[in-house]
Amino acid sequence: MMPSYRSGSRLFLLLLHVLVRQCFSVVGAGAGAAASVATERMDGFNFLYGSWGSGDAVPDDAYNSTHAKVALASMKNQTDNNWIAFSYLWYQKNVDTAGPIYRRPDTPDNSALSSAIATAHALGLKVMVRPLVNADPKLKDPDGPHTWRGMIGRNFTASQWESWFASYQQMIWGAAELASQANADSLCVGGELIVASHQEKHWRSIIKGVRARFNGPIMYAANWGNEDDVQFWDAVDQIGVDAYYPLAKTKADPTVDQLVASWEPIKAGLRALSKKVDKPLIFAEVGYCSTAQSNEHPAQCGGPLSEKAQANLYEALLTSFYAKSESDWFRGIFWWDWSTTPTDGGATNGGFSPNRKLAAEVVRRFYSQRT
Repeated sequence: MMPSYRSGSRLFLLLLHVLVRQCFSVVGAGAGAAASVATERMDGFNFLYGSWGSGDAVPDDAYNSTHAKVALASMKNQTDNNWIAFSYLWYQKNVDTAGPIYRRPDTPDNSALSSAIATAHALGLKVMVRPLVNADPKLKDPDGPHTWRGMIGRNFTASQWESWFASYQQMIWGAAELASQANADSLCVGGELIVASHQEKHWRSIIKGVRARFNGPIMYAANWGNEDDVQFWDAVDQIGVDAYYPLAKTKADPTVDQLVASWEPIKAGLRALSKKVDKPLIFAEVGYCSTAQSNEHPAQCGGPLSEKAQANLYEALLTSFYAKSESDWFRGIFWWDWSTTPTDGGATNGGFSPNRKLAAEVVRRFYSQRT
């Protein structure tokens, strides 16, 4: 078992810089064939730049920064992951505007993404390109801070959907071209777009265009509870789910066994979906804050610090879904999240990152068992 790396000291950073130099002395893995991805378990993380969601650029925490290289090497060392998802943001004015979808200063350009993909490959990691769309944080939202991408299009007319998908198409086809040019291993064509996911005809057109530009496997990531509503699963290679399901809601401090039991009916439904559409299923995003009662509202942070609560939630999910009996349909996890800031996380941090926490040790124990 690897050490927990709890110190945020200068010595910690120096050791990581040594590790980076060692890792980059080997030849990179490069892009893998689509056929291998179909059977390989995707043991991953969503990798976020430090200013993620702010709309502001922070050069020291960009994907192609030295900090990012250190953070990637530390992640690999702590967890033995074999995949990484570069989850980056584009923006639109608010959820009721039918485009345009545009970059802000924190949106990485193709050069930064290509460099980051090469960095990940040099560490032996495979890469998913995963662009997401948010409401612009620099603009006042008419509904305040409680809207999110799942609401995009909630009041659109047919002509507004045409306009929105024209803008989305430009963004995602550009991502497909970038993924191809940079030899990325997978592409996620959308995530958590609950209202927009009902526009089946538009999605099929989008996906057809993606396939003309990118030869690797593609995924769509449904929000938890929305996975059975998606009608175009046959058009993608993998079912993605952002799996923030509430667990053991009647338990203030649930044990691992209680959490595993809470997963059982959820897992049965996901297994049935995978079998129905004959596609492997991956958790494109799932995570827990290191705070008490994160089981009740996994997508939110709050409450007293508790590394143990976070570690128990990780342990329960991995125990349930990484059982050999589930390997014919369940193919992996991309945890939310790991930051380009190497010293993010640690014992005094109540956020999602497992960096330098007990949860990272749990992840390594399961990830290192992959065959």
